[in-house]
Amino acid sequence: MNESPVRIDNVVCTFNLGMSAISLSTLACKCPAFEYDPSHFGAAIIHLVDPKCTCLIFGSASGVCVGGKSMESAHLGLTVAINVIRNSGFREAHVSDFKIRNVVGSVNAGVPVNLMKIYNDSSITCSYNPVLFPGLRCKPVESHSSSALIYDTGAVVITGCRSVSSCQSLGCSILKLCRKYALS
Repeated sequence: MNESPVRIDNVVCTFNLGMSAISLSTLACKCPAFEYDPSHFGAAIIHLVDPKCTCLIFGSASGVCVGGKSMESAHLGLTVAINVIRNSGFREAHVSDFKIRNVVGSVNAGVPVNLMKIYNDSSITCSYNPVLFPGLRCKPVESHSSSALIYDTGAVVITGCRSVSSCQSLGCSILKLCRKYALS
């Protein structure tokens, strides 16, 4: 099986702790792994090392996990954070309403790309104004939230995907487009 050239850089997921609310100051007091400064930010934050990701817990008992490099690492990071919360005395905490919200990936065509030609020729929805921003933004499917930023160096950032496979698929399509419009 061929490995995708697309590198997954970030998987963002949301979840609920299965509770109606949680006291963030109590959580931070009982568990020093959580940082909480309500004057700075309205969530308790835990930075995990393995897997490397960050979980934010809000007073509403909802949360966000960012930084995972796969769906599995995002879920594992969330599981580790929930176990820390449970071991801090919040025994009823558990993962509910887990949803992947955004998968961000990157790929490099390895060649310089003619962005203006893509912009002028392409049938996909693109926006490009090099005076305002150096990248060409493509939205291959109008009804979908995913998009790609293509830079003239051949670097590509894919965002807005709801799964790793859709990120990899979009990345491979954009990679073909970049190679088609490579500067010679």
